[in-house]
Amino acid sequence: ARTVNAWARRIKEVTFASDDVRVATNLEILGTLLQRNADYTGSRQVLERALRVRQAINRLHPATANTLALLSRQALLEGDLATAGLLSKEALEIAESTLRSDHPELAWFLRAHAQPIADQGDLASARALRERALRLAERALGPDHPDVAVQLNDLGNSLVLVGAFL
Repeated sequence: ARTVNAWARRIKEVTFASDDVRVATNLEILGTLLQRNADYTGSRQVLERALRVRQAINRLHPATANTLALLSRQALLEGDLATAGLLSKEALEIAESTLRSDHPELAWFLRAHAQPIADQGDLASARALRERALRLAERALGPDHPDVAVQLNDLGNSLVLVGAFL
């Protein structure tokens, strides 16, 4: 997959400008592949480049928020909870300012921000974010949607962490 991605990226960088949105998308895919292979340094470098491209195009766009969320996950994987929290907060702020309040993707950004908050020990705030994400996903997608199940699982994990087993 990595070889195919590199091949696609080379074609895109020749065909389009290196700061084209299609190049940023390719870089995000590569960053995710590198994360899955535990190449955290490589992943961070590629995702930072993708963020520079996104921000040059539009700092306040949902796609920029997505790249920030990917970098937040990268920071979590590296154990940098403070940076993860800052990046996920910025991603959520952009998402809240650019998406409708009932947009289902907003639940994903809430979920992404809840994780570093929980990892930093603020379990009450993480739970509140996860409850909000669940309510939004249920309203937007219906109670039986697979994304709702993901939100329910996250909320369940939050409840276990605060000792609310029943």
